[in-house]
Parts: sequence; structure tokens; C-alpha cells
Amino acid sequence: MTAQMHDKFLYEGEELSITKIGCDLGWSPQRDLRLRPEAVSSGCWRGYKIFLAIDEEKQLFISRLGINLYKVAESRHEYGHIIGPKINGIMPEIDRDRDGLGFNNIYEGVNIPLGVTGEIVISKNFIQEMYVHMGYQDSNRFATVFELNFQDGKLVGEEDISSEMARERSKLPEADGFEGMREIANGRTTHLRPEE
Repeated sequence: MTAQMHDKFLYEGEELSITKIGCDLGWSPQRDLRLRPEAVSSGCWRGYKIFLAIDEEKQLFISRLGINLYKVAESRHEYGHIIGPKINGIMPEIDRDRDGLGFNNIYEGVNIPLGVTGEIVISKNFIQEMYVHMGYQDSNRFATVFELNFQDGKLVGEEDISSEMARERSKLPEADGFEGMREIANGRTTHLRPEE
């Protein structure tokens, strides 16, 4: 299985990767919108990607949704992309090349509120030497990591857990095999490259 693209979180003006969701978001395009996303590529088998954000009142919401929608085909001649429905009054932009993500329906400013209780871990500065070509990259494979805590969808706490992730990395069996891992675990980050 190819490494999967992470959902994103707009945090302090930057898009960070969501590397752990320790709660049920209580939302899916299949259940809540009755849509049937199709794989975009081997890097996104589930067929959609969400972008989360918090508003001025620290309320969590989906700000953007990229989703791949196709007709159910009886034959090869009937297969093709479809335009998704309005969501919160927003029609999708149809552009497969936008952002290089490959989704055929992009909903900007969809603003779907989420009433979650629990933690969401967001990360940046992926450590390329720790890339695993399968599933989602773990939080400990990023140099900068934050844990956000929510109660009924409202941000109630945030903590920089980067040093905890560095300690975790230093204990991994593969840490000895990655160039620069000891330097990273000791707080020297010369081998970092922002996630692309």
C-alpha cells in the first residue's frame, strides 16, 4: 500500500498534517452527505481529504473538502466524474489539477461544524529519512508536533509535544539506521525538510 495523504489542519496560518485523531469526528461524506467517494490515486484510497480549522471562538470545523466522485458504471462508456451537490450552500469547483491533489470536486469555505470531544494531533516538518511507504506517517516522524484538545467541538487546550515525539523516535529500532536521527532526538534539526 502506498503512503496515504494526511488530512490537514490550518493552525496559526499554516497547513499542518493531521497525524492522529483520538476521537470520532462524527462526520463522513458517506454517512452525512450520502456521497460515494472513489480513490484519487494509490495515495488516497478513501477518495477524499478534509481541511480542519478553528474559528475566532475556537470552534472546530471542516473548512475545505476535496472529494473524488464518479458515476457508477454499468459499462466502460458510462464511467465519468460527476459534479457533487451543494454543501452548506457551496457548489464544488471542478478542477483535478488544483493543488496537485487530484480531486474532481473541491469545496472551499464549506464550514461544516464538528462537535468532537477528544484530541487531534497535528504535525509539520516531516523527517524524510523516516518515510514509510505504507499507510499514514506517524506523529513521531515529524519534528514539530502539537496536541489539540477539544470539548464539544471547542478547543480547550493545546500542547507542543515535539520533545516527547523526539524521545519516542530515539527509542525506535530503526533510529540507529537513519542518518541524523540522534541529532534530531537531541534537538538539532539539520536533516529536516518540510512535508510536501
